[in-house]
Amino acid sequence: ELISASPVVDPVLDECNHPHPYGFGADAMGNLYISFSPTITQPAPLVPGSPTMVMSYTKDGVFRWKFIDHDLKGGELAVAGGLLYPENSPMAVLSSTGKPAFALDEAYGRAVITRERTVVAPRVGSVSVNGYESGLNTKRWQHLLKGGQYFASDQLRLAQWSTRTGPRSVALTFVGDLVSNDYQLHAIDTRDGSEAFSCQISSPFRTPPQMFEVGTGMMGLMEGSDTCGKCDPPFASSSAAF
Repeated sequence: ELISASPVVDPVLDECNHPHPYGFGADAMGNLYISFSPTITQPAPLVPGSPTMVMSYTKDGVFRWKFIDHDLKGGELAVAGGLLYPENSPMAVLSSTGKPAFALDEAYGRAVITRERTVVAPRVGSVSVNGYESGLNTKRWQHLLKGGQYFASDQLRLAQWSTRTGPRSVALTFVGDLVSNDYQLHAIDTRDGSEAFSCQISSPFRTPPQMFEVGTGMMGLMEGSDTCGKCDPPFASSSAAF
């Protein structure tokens, strides 16, 4: 049943070609965070542009704060430890006020955050990824791929890996191999940046894995969406496989 409802009101949203909510997040207290950005492409795939307006509400829909960043491109939002991490920004924002906290030398992408580390998402085609002290901009490690490997995805997800010495937190993504021309599921130990494991994916793919999510005892992924890429495939006449 409906718990509460509150309209999102702002002059920016009164425009005929109003910005779209490209990012949405919630913290442990139930506070909500939404980022609105204009769309710079028509029709799909929808690509966010700038400026971006980020707004925060309580779980009951009471307005908390907002800010507008004229240089920030719209994207997803990660929330952890009292900080907000916009996908396309190097700046971490205080979730309590919307004020800047600190910046890195690189954008967060779809980063993952543990109690110990913030792991910045890789760029497609790159060979390294960095881990920082959680809640700070202090770099703790850099993970380098083996020769001939490259990151085939800019997606990163946290998972718990059971080992003989107990559970370990790992950051999952996909890497490609220039020699074998195939893809591997790649896990990075979030504590020290070492390789936890890398396993072959047997299914033939038309494209690199584009989106994936981790659940209890399972993982689902999408590939083959040559029309829309990371956008929602039902609206792009695409032929993604899951």
